[in-house]
Amino acid sequence: MSDKPQEQATGQLVKESDSQALTIQEPVNLPITPAQAKIDAIAQLTMQAYQKASTLELQPKEITALQEDFPDEAFQPGASGKEHLIYIEHAHLRDRLNRVFRPGQWAIIPRNRWAEDFVTEKGQPASRVYVEAMLCIRGCFVAEAIGDMVYYKNNPSQNYGDAVEGAKTAALRRCAKELGIGLQAWKKEWCEGWWKRRRTGKPTQPETKLETPTLKVANEKQRNWFLRHLAQEFDIGHLEHWARERGYLETGTSLGNWPLEKVPTSKAELGKLKADLAEFIKGKQQPTDKLTPQGQLAAFCTAAGFSFEEWLAWAVGSGNLEEDASYIDFEAVPAEVAARIYKSAKAMLKGLQAGRAAAEQPENEPPE
Repeated sequence: MSDKPQEQATGQLVKESDSQALTIQEPVNLPITPAQAKIDAIAQLTMQAYQKASTLELQPKEITALQEDFPDEAFQPGASGKEHLIYIEHAHLRDRLNRVFRPGQWAIIPRNRWAEDFVTEKGQPASRVYVEAMLCIRGCFVAEAIGDMVYYKNNPSQNYGDAVEGAKTAALRRCAKELGIGLQAWKKEWCEGWWKRRRTGKPTQPETKLETPTLKVANEKQRNWFLRHLAQEFDIGHLEHWARERGYLETGTSLGNWPLEKVPTSKAELGKLKADLAEFIKGKQQPTDKLTPQGQLAAFCTAAGFSFEEWLAWAVGSGNLEEDASYIDFEAVPAEVAARIYKSAKAMLKGLQAGRAAAEQPENEPPE
């Protein structure tokens, strides 16, 4: 029997011998293409946003500012190519979102794009471009829609990119309806009034516009009072965990750096926030109680944005723990020591924050 390797239909090499030994080729790991990397990133982003669907909390003044009527000049005829329908111009729509949420706090994310070629009644080649997009605000899914726009291939003043951008804007316009933005364009009586004012040039509605409420932002003194108030009623660990789950704190941001724009500025807002925090703690209480002392300590530090190395440096430096090379993670800390330290969580948090601040202080700049 020949020892010469033969190739089967499967692409595997088989050596003919008495033992009929089989040699299997190792799978080849191909590099991820940019297109696939984009698909994976959008899929991950979509999953994370969907998990936060219906959790976006808006302040009353934000809702009022979002749903305020647009002036007549914000609209134009020709929605979806139909002259009898009107639409909001994209600049006014984006200005509204930027003014209420600030740039970077919202995004329209295209997830899919395709086109359908056709021939117009005049025999001109054209293509209807579609864009499926998702509107996210502060990391939360708000709405999704499909927008479209016709691309006329023989039109020198238009290119394919213009059609894609127009389709994306159409999707944004439809998504914005979920927040009540520009709903006047879908109300028959208002639209009839708009057409009448357009023909006569004389507005029949009051010329005075409702002023958009100024979004009040708390100052540092109010933030400090707010955090002390919560710390007196709630466990710091629960507070940190809740703040990150609800999007008040980003990863790595300490409790003391709570964004000023997310600090409640009225008793009603504070009461609503505290009620949500209490409900959150109620739902999380049972699993937390089952943690070991080391697990409670680890959960607290993780929620507060501190690593084990930072905690260990504080614990040794403050005399709460003797230096020992065997302490490689929280589980290695004796249970009685972890329990004792966890009981003074507030003091520990202050020490950790002070240690981080000192580490970030430039060497040539004296502390204030």
